[in-house]
Parts: sequence; structure tokens; C-alpha cells
Amino acid sequence: MTRLLRLLLALLGLIPVGTGLLGVIGGVTLDPSGNASSHYFDSEYRFLNGVWICVGVALWWSLRRPVPRALITRSLLVAMVAGGVARAVSVVAVGWPSPVFTAALGVELLVIPALVAWHTKAYPLHAPAPAGHS
Repeated sequence: MTRLLRLLLALLGLIPVGTGLLGVIGGVTLDPSGNASSHYFDSEYRFLNGVWICVGVALWWSLRRPVPRALITRSLLVAMVAGGVARAVSVVAVGWPSPVFTAALGVELLVIPALVAWHTKAYPLHAPAPAGHS
């Protein structure tokens, strides 16, 4: 069962790496809504997509040693959920985004929390022994 979880998380890592690369290369011009952008928004968009790529790569890295890196894996997943919360704020502030980003919102606020719960059960964190005690 943990093998399936790791496979799903590895596939999930494709999303930030793939969409991040698209965002860095294409800039805001790849916005599905077709809105034009300013230099500020283009720069910010590409920067955030660069960070997004790193989230995906770090997720893949954490899966190579799932037990000792469990906290890192969950931290990355929680960061993705936080992005979904920020996207939900945007829905309240300016309305629903394109269907692509609406689907992303569903993944970020429904699927990823379920994966966090599963990961927590599969890879519980254990407190390290105090110094001098083995």
C-alpha cells in the first residue's frame, strides 16, 4: 500500500514540475483565460513557477527515502494545500478561474489533504531519542 502512495506522490510531483516549466518558459501568455500581462506580473509569475518546480523536485527527492524524509514530504504537501487556500481566497476576491485552475483547486484542497492523511498513517513521525540516550 505504501508503494501505491509513493507512486501517486511521484505522479503528483509531475504537476508542479510540468506546469512550473510551462510557466517559466511561456510566462503569463500561457494563461488559459488569455489575459494580457504587465512586466511585473510576468516576472512574478515566472518566479513563482520556478519555486513550483523546486517543490515538485523536492517531493521526488523526499520519496527516495520516505521514512527519514517523511516530515519533508508532508511539509511540501502542506505547502501545496496552502497554495490551494490562497487560490480559494482569489475565488472569493475576484471569482472563479478557468476550468484548469478550478480543477487544480480541487486537487489542492481535496486530493492532497487525503494524501497527507494517508502519508501520516503510512509514515508516522517518531521523536528522536534525547542526546545521550540510545
